[in-house]
Amino acid sequence: MRSFKSLIVPAIIMFLLVAGVAVYFIVSSLKSDPADTGKDVDVLTVSSSDLKSLSIRSGDQDAPLIKIDKALSDDTVDYIYEGDDKVSDALYAQDKMGLAVASLISYFADYVSEDVPLSEYGLDLPKYTVTIEKTDGEKHVILLGNKTPDGDKVYMAIEGESKVYALSAVKAEFASYKGKDFMESTVIDLDISTIDTIRFVRKTDGFDSVCKVTADEETQETVYHFTKPYDVDASAYYSDLIDSLSILNIDSFIDLAPEDLEKYKLKDPAYIIEFKGTNASVKKICLSADISGTHYGYIDGSSDYFSISHDRLRLLDTPVLSFIDRYIAYYNASELSAIKGEYKDNSFNFTLDVDRDEAISDDGTYVELNGRNAKVFNSDGRSYCAVFFESLVCMEISGFDDGAAPALKDPVCTLSFIGRNYQTKVVEFVQRDTDSYYVFVDGEYTGFYVFDSVLNRNGGQDTYSYGVWEAYKLLNTAISENISGVYNIPDDQ
Repeated sequence: MRSFKSLIVPAIIMFLLVAGVAVYFIVSSLKSDPADTGKDVDVLTVSSSDLKSLSIRSGDQDAPLIKIDKALSDDTVDYIYEGDDKVSDALYAQDKMGLAVASLISYFADYVSEDVPLSEYGLDLPKYTVTIEKTDGEKHVILLGNKTPDGDKVYMAIEGESKVYALSAVKAEFASYKGKDFMESTVIDLDISTIDTIRFVRKTDGFDSVCKVTADEETQETVYHFTKPYDVDASAYYSDLIDSLSILNIDSFIDLAPEDLEKYKLKDPAYIIEFKGTNASVKKICLSADISGTHYGYIDGSSDYFSISHDRLRLLDTPVLSFIDRYIAYYNASELSAIKGEYKDNSFNFTLDVDRDEAISDDGTYVELNGRNAKVFNSDGRSYCAVFFESLVCMEISGFDDGAAPALKDPVCTLSFIGRNYQTKVVEFVQRDTDSYYVFVDGEYTGFYVFDSVLNRNGGQDTYSYGVWEAYKLLNTAISENISGVYNIPDDQ
């Protein structure tokens, strides 16, 4: 009897232990689904087709509510920015909003714990609260808290649930976006045909210019003509600069407080570009000086600041001489009927009859110098009338002398360019010093000067390197000494 009792007691104890373990596992299985306690758990995924809107509330109570609505138009998904910081005339990028939406409606994360105070993970006062509203009215609220110790992940929880997860910190980056982060990177997109004038101010060297914008009557190509500080056409460098500014693509928007403007050199911008429309509208770009390879800027009237690489705006610092069309009086041969010149005691009358799309020395053109046929060639087929014509229409400005106020008195050389419509442009050169001349056009000082080589350079065998008067003498000699229309420059010249 005593033996039987000694056996039954251990059996009862064993039974109770087994039962206890079974109850523990049953309760545990009811309390936590193994599928929700592993790595890379699908905590929440909402199909984009079921999405109505996505909103983000920051733990910073002064931060705006961020909200993106989804709309369907002809089976195309459109995202509409409706946050508190929405700018009425700003363009918001579909791709930027779509990327943020895709990230914030899907949550794959690692299980961390449950039934632990959310305050331990920064989820009692979350850094960000993301609300997903579906088209059927159902809502999901996601809480994003502190970063994990390694900084690679951020803690999250579904509002009303006790489980805590850790997921990629990239989610918090998307949740931190403001409205400006969804804006198009193109902050200005102007149709240049609607622009009347452009003012470009560069405080680094005091250049303050105004350009008139017109269209060529024949080609309709845009023509830029400086009216300040010089009366001269703009060059291709200036045109390229305006192309880059009239459609201005930035690198990113940045947050700047008023006290930051001095640091980022925006209190007194180094560059100001003002586009005045034909309807009197004005768009003004203000840019800082180059700061370690970056310009900072804003559009006047906007509180959004941006950054843009100096590499994309190198033309801002183009030398003034390169911004202007350096030719003093450039024409195609077909535009002129004559060019008359006086130099000291000499004079010439160079007459032309050249049709459009014809070169000056082509068959069928008529070119005369002082009444004599000027179509003389060298043995290589180079035309001396072309050498002379090029020296006249390709005279280049050598530099600026803005401080000078010369009088138009006793010009050394006078050149008159007479168009087919009899409109005449008169260019006069007044002695500046021993090696240069002030340039006057139609009686007005241009602010330019040219070196003596523009008139008196002898290129020898290089027929592309002659000044006006040396080219005249060369053509005159070729006309007098040619044999059957051919003249070769002597080797010793």
